[in-house]
Amino acid sequence: MKRVLCVWFPNWPIQRISAARPELKGRPVVLHSALESRLPGVTACSSPAARRGVRIGMPLAEARTLVPSARFFADDSTADDKELRRLAWTCQQFTPRAGLEEAVRPESLFLDVTGCEAHFKSIPQLCEQIAATYRRRGYRVRIAAAATWGAAWAAAHTMKGQEFFVLEQPQLHETLSPLPIWGLRLPPETLLLLAECGLRTIGQLLHLPRSSLPSRFGAELLRRVDQALGVTEELLKPEWPPQPIRAKRHYEFPLQSAAAFSVALQRLFIAVLADLKQRQQQTQRLQIIWKTEEGGRDEFEIRLLRPTSRSDRFEDLLSLQLEQRRFPGGVTFLQVEATPCRAAAERPHMLFEQEDRGEAGFLHLIERLSSRLGAAAVVRMRLLPEAQPERAAIAEPWLTSAQNRQEETWEQAYPEQRPRHRPLRLLSVPVSILVIADEATGLPQRFSWKHREHVVARCEGPEWIETGWWRAPMIRREYCRVETTTGGRFWLFREGACVQWFLQGVFE
Repeated sequence: MKRVLCVWFPNWPIQRISAARPELKGRPVVLHSALESRLPGVTACSSPAARRGVRIGMPLAEARTLVPSARFFADDSTADDKELRRLAWTCQQFTPRAGLEEAVRPESLFLDVTGCEAHFKSIPQLCEQIAATYRRRGYRVRIAAAATWGAAWAAAHTMKGQEFFVLEQPQLHETLSPLPIWGLRLPPETLLLLAECGLRTIGQLLHLPRSSLPSRFGAELLRRVDQALGVTEELLKPEWPPQPIRAKRHYEFPLQSAAAFSVALQRLFIAVLADLKQRQQQTQRLQIIWKTEEGGRDEFEIRLLRPTSRSDRFEDLLSLQLEQRRFPGGVTFLQVEATPCRAAAERPHMLFEQEDRGEAGFLHLIERLSSRLGAAAVVRMRLLPEAQPERAAIAEPWLTSAQNRQEETWEQAYPEQRPRHRPLRLLSVPVSILVIADEATGLPQRFSWKHREHVVARCEGPEWIETGWWRAPMIRREYCRVETTTGGRFWLFREGACVQWFLQGVFE
């Protein structure tokens, strides 16, 4: 008997972002349509945002008014589908046939586990293992097993009370009957017609004469009913992880010179990239592996910020890598491997491309510096949701942090703050300074820093910043933004009621 599973990720766009950024869990998160649209609206929101009144379809401006502290991100259906496809690849440990549901915005995976249940003792145990796998990754799932894709989808999306359900074929008709009619995966216009006729459940629909359904509600309704009941076979398009493209060579006579090694490597490069072009694919990463006659083995990677199949992009970075490496001598094996990341697409030529050329030049500079100095030497700062200023950002390598990470503005990382409230230059370690404070208010009147005395003309504050009790030692600081008579602006603080002041940053 055929056995299929539907693995549903409720509110998938929010789950994807929350899994990638664990600090967002439990916080209000709102996704919206493109800001370039005439009236940007909410496309998805987390439970904390929904509890505060945010609804799908609401204008973005209204959502910002309701929850100003929420994190706002542009809706990215391409990233959603890409990550869901990656999750389908992880199902290879359970079944070789796993794919995405057929939908405009898929949120579910379909798994054909026919004949696989024996390896997991039972279908319920298989469902539990799948749920545990995604739970460890930070996802929440609902799973249903049935004999048809339609029945599994309906059960996973509409049945409540537990994490997974198993529908048996003999009772399939009776099990589906009380479920809401939208569980048949019908288009909105068909659901509206059914609601106008007072039809709410699948059982009510099945009691109607079958011959009258296409003329009244369209042929799609009958197709979905037949798919759910197993009358019509529904095909699954499996998702397979991209297979690496390799070019390798064994040498009977070892390569004894750096020039011969470079020529051999370039030939393998050309072969791999030609294969990529033939498949209309691109890559961001090439891995080079070699072995020597003494049994030694070494490898290195060449990474790009943007996918490409052009050989000149990689050859330039390869020459920089080889300049920094000592030729091992006696190379008997050489391999170049590329992992395809997406299909190649020609970029349209624009009338004004100055800005695009500038960005491409900057990215190429990052790639060259990373190849020459090492990936760990070329970093970028990433903002963190941390109250303590010196821990509010971390340095990450450009080549690894830039991939698969959505850019965010200061307002997105710190919705309760604005750039004018934080200094552009932040000291990694606060500097102790001598401050003369007002006796009544306790605020600074003048201070000394770098052997210069600064007179305070204006002082804004205080602003209290403290860390949670669970982190030791607990930080509780009183911050002030001061402007001196010479126009300098500084960020000062003191620990609680302590008289000792520190300089944290400089507004430039």
